[in-house]
Amino acid sequence: MRYRHLTMSLLGALLCQASDSVAGGDSPPAPSELLSANSPLVLTDRAPTARVPLPARLLPSEGDTIQMALGKIDNPQRQGVMVCTSLLPESSSAAIALGCIGIFPATAGGQYSLTLRNVQDQLKSKSMASSQPLALSLQLKPVDEHAALAPLRVQIDSLLWKRD
Repeated sequence: MRYRHLTMSLLGALLCQASDSVAGGDSPPAPSELLSANSPLVLTDRAPTARVPLPARLLPSEGDTIQMALGKIDNPQRQGVMVCTSLLPESSSAAIALGCIGIFPATAGGQYSLTLRNVQDQLKSKSMASSQPLALSLQLKPVDEHAALAPLRVQIDSLLWKRD
């Protein structure tokens, strides 16, 4: 009986500690909404690149995730395409490649995410000051690097930046 009481006390203490850490502010920060469904972004074969300014308080770090919701896609030739992301100062073209999201199937939207790796090292090596305003660049590219973009239109409905 004594062991049972000790076990229950220990479990109770662990549960209280876990609930205190969540209530005490250890929960992950809320994601930063970079683009909302109220103002979707459209990339096309004629305008394949767009820049989205990052909030001044957002300094990219290891493990951050970019979540992208793609809406309507008009891709009559069903060309394999991807949305490539990079980070750059708003007033420069010295980009840090973050990664690409391959759209599959090539004619349907969906939810995609990209986890950042080595971004802080790259920020230091490119001498990007933390006080510089940064932007997220989105570029539509064909999967086949030797092909030109066929006529297409990709709608990005939402874009979130999440901290791990």
